[in-house]
Amino acid sequence: MSLWTWTELTAAVHVADQTGPEIRGVSIDSRTVAEGDLFVALRGSAPPPFHSSGGAGRDGHEFVRAAFAAGAAGALVHQLTAPEAGKSMSVGTGTAAAPCILVPDTFEGLWAIARAARRRADARVVAMTGSSGKTTLRHLVEALFRVVGNGHTSTGSLNNHWGVPLSMARMPRATTRAAFEVGMNHPGELAPLAKLVEPEIAVVLNVLPVHLEQFTDGIAGIRREKLSIREGLLPGGTLLVPEALGERGPHVIVYDGAGSPVRLIDDRESRLVFDYRGTRLSLRAPDAGHHHVQTMRAALTIGALLDLPADAAETAWAHLGPLAGRGALTRVGGVTICDDSYNANPVSMAHALEALRSREGGRRIAVLGEILELGGEAPTFYDSLADATAGLSGVITVGDGLAEFPAHAPRWKHVSSVAELPPETFAEELQPGDQVLVKGSNRVFWVHQWTQRLIEALERRGG
Repeated sequence: MSLWTWTELTAAVHVADQTGPEIRGVSIDSRTVAEGDLFVALRGSAPPPFHSSGGAGRDGHEFVRAAFAAGAAGALVHQLTAPEAGKSMSVGTGTAAAPCILVPDTFEGLWAIARAARRRADARVVAMTGSSGKTTLRHLVEALFRVVGNGHTSTGSLNNHWGVPLSMARMPRATTRAAFEVGMNHPGELAPLAKLVEPEIAVVLNVLPVHLEQFTDGIAGIRREKLSIREGLLPGGTLLVPEALGERGPHVIVYDGAGSPVRLIDDRESRLVFDYRGTRLSLRAPDAGHHHVQTMRAALTIGALLDLPADAAETAWAHLGPLAGRGALTRVGGVTICDDSYNANPVSMAHALEALRSREGGRRIAVLGEILELGGEAPTFYDSLADATAGLSGVITVGDGLAEFPAHAPRWKHVSSVAELPPETFAEELQPGDQVLVKGSNRVFWVHQWTQRLIEALERRGG
């Protein structure tokens, strides 16, 4: 079944109707192109007001040939590049082997396709942001959508100026409910993305000290940027916020407050009982730590506002665990590993340490990676985190920013990078019954697959 017809795509980017193939998917990465995809050749730099992540310097036009070799059915380009010597690529007509749509700018072209996807789908749409936990929130909402059907969400962490329009471009025309993550790391980035999504419900999950280096007024600037998500709301839309944010007004619902359609009425160690629009709802407490209860409350409130039945949550979350890198527990070789290595901020790290201290077992060990973009506030935050390590058996710190971690922390060792902490060697130091937390910014652990390598080393060791 096609995602797009060629006629729909050319109309979306305001190119004269041309003959071309049916498109099954959309990709911006030649390494992950699937059969029948449209490959969008993006430049490596981001246009204002957005900022590219480090290492985003390549031009997608270099990989058009590779995309067609991998099975792409067509390409969106702003310059024509021969896929191989002696062959030219057509602009919708002519050479069937490499049909392309030529546009002035492929970034604008991708956004145009996203707008077309939004217009053609008769869907109730949610945009969600937050300093921490928004991918877990999307994961929970996605599970609800699977139960009721015809839902669509962003995948992975596609929440920036490329990821949001890409997720929207992949939305099937039959979608009735959709949820998209919206992120930022600089001022002025979030509102344009929210306006692209045009949500009926805009969610600010939390506001925490993240990306402080980019905001001269600190947490106040981050709060302002997160709340700019409301600029994309459809008329009569709802802004969903936590009590701690202190935001009130027309069309504002506090998801953990008295006005929410979902109330937590019993909070026990293993079960959480909610009043869900008048229906009693009992759900398993999250394994990753009690701080995830807030994320559950936000997800349930979204479900209630979208008129999803209570049993959808019971069905969706009966066996749903945390995402890899976001609190997933793995028991191997008698050791329990909490993989919270995808990202970190001072608050989420403190919550993770609290969860570690509460676990029963043998030694409780924290492997903590440097938190990036804290600016001059880093020493203050690290001092508070040292207090949070009280009672642990040991702490290993990774990254130059943690070299001066306060002396009162129970630190075993410090290394500048994970290259100095081979997971295979660390595995040999662990004992049956140990509880290990791995927590840090993704560039410290995640990109090196450090936690997965640790788990594999423990599997090989046995025990």
